[in-house]
Amino acid sequence: MMFKPNFFIVGAAKCGTTALYSWLRTHPDVFFPEIKEPNFFSLSDKKKFCVGNEMDVNYLKQFARTLDAYLALYESATPGQSCGDATPSYLYYNDTAQKLCAFNHSAKIIGVFRNPVDRMVSQYRHNRRDAYETCETLERALDREESRIEAGWWWGFHYRAASLYAKQWRSYQHVFPNEQLLALKYEDLSKNPEGTWMRVLEFLELPSWPTPNFGARVNDTSGLNSVPALGSLERFFRHPSALKSSLRMIVPALLRRPLRRAIRSLNSAPITRLTVDLKRDLMIAFESDIRHLSDLTGLDLDDWLEPEA
Repeated sequence: MMFKPNFFIVGAAKCGTTALYSWLRTHPDVFFPEIKEPNFFSLSDKKKFCVGNEMDVNYLKQFARTLDAYLALYESATPGQSCGDATPSYLYYNDTAQKLCAFNHSAKIIGVFRNPVDRMVSQYRHNRRDAYETCETLERALDREESRIEAGWWWGFHYRAASLYAKQWRSYQHVFPNEQLLALKYEDLSKNPEGTWMRVLEFLELPSWPTPNFGARVNDTSGLNSVPALGSLERFFRHPSALKSSLRMIVPALLRRPLRRAIRSLNSAPITRLTVDLKRDLMIAFESDIRHLSDLTGLDLDDWLEPEA
């Protein structure tokens, strides 16, 4: 029997999609593949979506490139389970909504949205932590964003563009009826997790199930105080290489972990904070899009516009 997804968590990135994926995986009537983000509908037909070393090669290897490879991810599902796909790039690439509709016009779509400035900061810190972002400040990265987009950089570095949610969500409203769309607010995942969980179960027509562990934050960068000073060294630790394999033959197993910790502690630099002036300017720039998203979704986003947000 062939199974295919009947619901999609489409983003936005750094807005709680991994948390929602983790919650739903606890439900016995839900099936997700081990690969959280197949990226099939957004990237499989695109020849150029990253230019080089600005993304995790292990993540890239997980992408489903063909329909057969994509459907194979769901071979372990059982009859009666709802199958899901949680890929944040599905929101960013505006042609994806049409592809998802053609694939399964009755599919249900979940979007999760976060204060756009907070999302940008989280994405930037994530990229700095993983040693792919070379700009020492978010402001400098924003200055380079347009040139990076034109050069074909991975969309995870499109900080400002990926935070303009209204047009992205509108692309889904053009092809799916409202009853198949659910817009959630990132802040509600932490402030009202039980209520949000019940909304999701009701939307997906799933039977009640005990609430998951809402206390654990997934892939969180809020407590990040330092980043790698030398990105190439951090990437060496993260990814396989011939040199790394050779060193494993030389360095005794008992010494590898403490040696790695010691080197990483030396390869550390403080992460810069968002300036008050830049934060104010960004909030002003996003105001129109925030109000448009509120109109489209019915979400109360006034707190995003408050100066202390």
